[in-house]
Amino acid sequence: MININKCAHFLHKNRLDHRVVENIPEPLCPQSVDEAYMVQERLVSLMQEQHGSHAVGYKLACTNQRVIDLLGVDGPLSGRMLSHSTHHSNAELIADGFNLRIVELEFAFMLGRDVIVSERPYDAVSIAPFIDSFRPAIEIVDHHFVDFTRVGGNALAADNAIHGASVIGAPNSSWRNLDLSQHPVTLTINGAPFAHGTGKNVLGSPLNAMAWLANHLQSRGTLLMSGDLVTTGTACEIYNAQKNDRIIADFGELGSVSARFV
Repeated sequence: MININKCAHFLHKNRLDHRVVENIPEPLCPQSVDEAYMVQERLVSLMQEQHGSHAVGYKLACTNQRVIDLLGVDGPLSGRMLSHSTHHSNAELIADGFNLRIVELEFAFMLGRDVIVSERPYDAVSIAPFIDSFRPAIEIVDHHFVDFTRVGGNALAADNAIHGASVIGAPNSSWRNLDLSQHPVTLTINGAPFAHGTGKNVLGSPLNAMAWLANHLQSRGTLLMSGDLVTTGTACEIYNAQKNDRIIADFGELGSVSARFV
């Protein structure tokens, strides 16, 4: 087994110093999914200690087929969302605080009940009763690799699924009346529509992504809990934001969320 602590400290220092590397050095690079998530857990602890923050939920990556193909991974990855990097709508984000500012428009959900251990894998139907509200969301993906399409899924998972920050909008409970797979969304940059998508781009439906996470966590000996916030992955084309950009993720009747880089 690799040295989990040394790998986590390597990734943490990249974040602290805005240091860009080709990949995790081979002696430290996780050789399995289990090792990758062990590194992630330690890295998250280091970030919590640094910022005095706590976990608020989970972020999903690689739930969009275009992203899966781009990164050459087998399927979704998960990371942790932390209080210091989770913001309310209309947030002003310090542009220089990120190495990259890859903007993703995402369906997000707040859990209303603890998910229970299930002998049968969760699906979109069986996970829905545990969800309380929908939240419009923007995720800022940030990484410190020269080319993140070449480092592999284990490195990406270890680096907290290259999560930078999230901006979360107001809760909406009318999502249960909608077919989220067909629900349209628009990413607007500086007042102009940049990209359109639907929930179908997220594993066929954002609820499929929620089910994937529930199953993934159960396989790793943990469960989604009441109050957990989950962002489910990009529903449309990503955008590389610049300083002074204003971002709006518009979910129509489900609401919107905005952020600006300053």
